[in-house]
Amino acid sequence: MKIAVVGGSAQSTPHLFLYLGTQSLPQHLHFVLIARDRLKAEAIASVSRTLVCPNLVTIEVASTSREEIGPALAGAELVLIQARFGGNAARHFDETFPVKFGLCSDEGLGVGGLSAAWRVWPPMRALLGLIQDNCGTARILMLSSPVSILVRAAGVVFPKLCVLGVCELPWTTLKQICELLKTPPNAISFDYTGVNHLGWFYGIHLGSRDLVHEYCDVLGPEPGFPTAERIRKCSGVPLKYLRLHYEAADVLKEQRKRKQSRAQVLQELSSLAFSSYAAGDCKVVLDTLKERPAPWYEHCVGPLILALAGERLRTPFFLSARSSEFDNEWTGTDIFEIPCRYESGSWRRIRPTRPVPLHIAETLRSFVEYERIAAAAVLGRDSSLLEKAIRTHPWTRDHAVVCNIQQEIEGQAAATFGA
Repeated sequence: MKIAVVGGSAQSTPHLFLYLGTQSLPQHLHFVLIARDRLKAEAIASVSRTLVCPNLVTIEVASTSREEIGPALAGAELVLIQARFGGNAARHFDETFPVKFGLCSDEGLGVGGLSAAWRVWPPMRALLGLIQDNCGTARILMLSSPVSILVRAAGVVFPKLCVLGVCELPWTTLKQICELLKTPPNAISFDYTGVNHLGWFYGIHLGSRDLVHEYCDVLGPEPGFPTAERIRKCSGVPLKYLRLHYEAADVLKEQRKRKQSRAQVLQELSSLAFSSYAAGDCKVVLDTLKERPAPWYEHCVGPLILALAGERLRTPFFLSARSSEFDNEWTGTDIFEIPCRYESGSWRRIRPTRPVPLHIAETLRSFVEYERIAAAAVLGRDSSLLEKAIRTHPWTRDHAVVCNIQQEIEGQAAATFGA
């Protein structure tokens, strides 16, 4: 199976091969790491080759030049998109400018995520066009932020492409709950709904046992997120990023005290990582990888590759997609994070067993409405819709700053790509 990785020079990429090197592979995997910086991609490939069996996994490199990217994509059955257009400098902007306006910041959520979408879509559209021309039947996994908006936009412009977002957070959250309750995660049933990074488990059961109730009892009055009280108010367990929604004042206070953004930390780690990759010492490389955990490869992307390659797995995957792609009863282009399994060559939705609680349904509806407007703004490069998206977002409380936020977003994108 040929797998193209766009953004293959990301410092965390060796984590994928570290995972694959521990697995029994059902077939040979041929990777092509595609990157703007070919030298960095070569360093990643060199390190990654030491982590896998060369008889089972081959790793090649290509640049994003027109001469190389077409052949690199040709024949790919799976394309991972993990490119960060604008690099860590752009991520730093997305993570910091919202704080000036009294809003929680994140690279993929809130107005920081909207900034990323506005900047990223033009080069992402060009990339998806190349994928359509060279491997139009490939499955495409969107890892670049913001996942939901980019998947929605891709579905509008490239309806024939199979573009799915993917995230490990719901599965790792479920595993943590089961570990605390000393329950095997593959033995339970669950109900889940949400959009990327903003979701809730509103039912977890092992036979007649209500594990959400038991989880609250174990947590007791302990601080942290989510607390037992928050879970009871939600009628479900919220993912960790929903702290930006439920505890915005506390998060904002913490973000204002930070001396460095996450992007700045990652830039420093990247510089150190490539120095160790150049040295080539296996122990040094493994120590370096520990400094930059990348759980999405071990708990999501890696298992998904194995499933597509023919391995039978019971692991649930949480995919950002139109519900209509999994259930004929659904219509429309709204993107949800849908739990499913890959069985007999196709995706099977894990169906809910009970209705979504009212609070969760109403909160989710507000995020989906925002993403609908945001995607339309991004697709049309429409400033008025961009302003409307900012106003519509559930976290925007001071509408007096909306125009200033809009100008910041458009100005940063113009400074990065001239558009």
